[in-house]
Amino acid sequence: MHELTQEEIITKLEKRDFKCQQCSRCCRKEPGIVMLTEEDFENARRNLEMTAKDFLSQCCREVYRDSETLVGLIEKKNYDCIFWSDGCIIYEDRPLQCRTFPFWPYLVEDDDAWFYEKNRCPGLNKPGTFTTEQKLDFYNKENDAVYKKWPAKN
Repeated sequence: MHELTQEEIITKLEKRDFKCQQCSRCCRKEPGIVMLTEEDFENARRNLEMTAKDFLSQCCREVYRDSETLVGLIEKKNYDCIFWSDGCIIYEDRPLQCRTFPFWPYLVEDDDAWFYEKNRCPGLNKPGTFTTEQKLDFYNKENDAVYKKWPAKN
């Protein structure tokens, strides 16, 4: 797939719509990886009133991506997000990845990926309230995200 121009991205975003149906499928019952930026990490640990060390050991796992080891959230045994308990317990401080769904670069750019995700998420292609500018902002934030590296072992 070639790199899309800004105009092509905007055209795709204009065709992509989303209205959350509050089904929680994105948070539960299927394996997934939620990676954390430094800001995500700090906001979540503060929300939970945990030290960085405790948050890392109790809520996080190593995620290997592009020869880097990054910080991701652990899941419960049933694949629910660690922060799922009849709703997101850190909703106001939820990770960037959660806030920008479904306007992630690979979903916006790849029609097949969007189609596949539409089969999982009943909110995709439902008329929503997001403007093209808001969708582009989500796309760019996710595209530009720098995820927290797992601390070096001493």
